[in-house]
Amino acid sequence: MVLFSAAAITASTAAAVRSARAAVSTKSGPGQWVDIENVADPYVQDLGKWAVMEHNSQTGGDLQFGKVVGGKQQVVAGMNYKLEIETKGGPSRYYEAGLFVSLPPEKRTLNSFEPSA
Repeated sequence: MVLFSAAAITASTAAAVRSARAAVSTKSGPGQWVDIENVADPYVQDLGKWAVMEHNSQTGGDLQFGKVVGGKQQVVAGMNYKLEIETKGGPSRYYEAGLFVSLPPEKRTLNSFEPSA
């Protein structure tokens, strides 16, 4: 029973990823950057929070996550994101984070984290 449940969860996760990729690529060609329609989505907010925590871990910083206020995504063998993040406690209030999220099993990589201009 446990194996069936794990397989069902894996299958549903893979289906959701395929569905999300299909939705993005029908709006534009694969590989093109498109606006994230709902930055309030809990998954997008979690990506932003993770990016701030990862930046702090890499730099010894103490930024506090506020919220994701904008962003773009690009379908690749996974998903690239450019997130505009509002923070507290740093020299700048807004940062742009570039991150990559692999296909399941999900692995996140922070590629850039810079103050917004």
